[in-house]
Amino acid sequence: MFTREDYLNYFESIVLMEKKMVYLVADIITQLTDESIMRALEKVGADEYRHYDSMMKVIVDVLYQGEYNKQLELNAYSLGEVVLKSKSNNTEIVGYGVTVSDKGFGLVTEQPLDVDAQYEVSGALYDDFSEITRLCNVQWSKELHPAKYLIGMQYELTSVR
Repeated sequence: MFTREDYLNYFESIVLMEKKMVYLVADIITQLTDESIMRALEKVGADEYRHYDSMMKVIVDVLYQGEYNKQLELNAYSLGEVVLKSKSNNTEIVGYGVTVSDKGFGLVTEQPLDVDAQYEVSGALYDDFSEITRLCNVQWSKELHPAKYLIGMQYELTSVR
């Protein structure tokens, strides 16, 4: 017998996968020049977004009965794929942006990051595909599911580019 928590974990995993698919399709589109392929992939992206939206409705309307935690809610200023470059050892980690605010980023990665570690974060905003790069510090790291971590990063005040 599945518990409510089991259902939440299952549907939240699907939401994260669908959101990642939206980002991946959008990333591919920005690299293409063939208009016909771009239009075809825009339809695929729209389908992925509908899948994401359907899963969110299950979570919000059925499992949370309208009292949903906004942590996984779609943000109009979401990032796609982001690259995190460690300032201490130059290693790179790929993540997917969940939210962007005036104070920092919310990211999903496949590994935890150390609190207070400093990274240069680069990615594109999906409202206009503009590339942004910011120097950030890890504020917190929370395991969502095995090999899925939600990371809170705060901008360094001197890093605006």
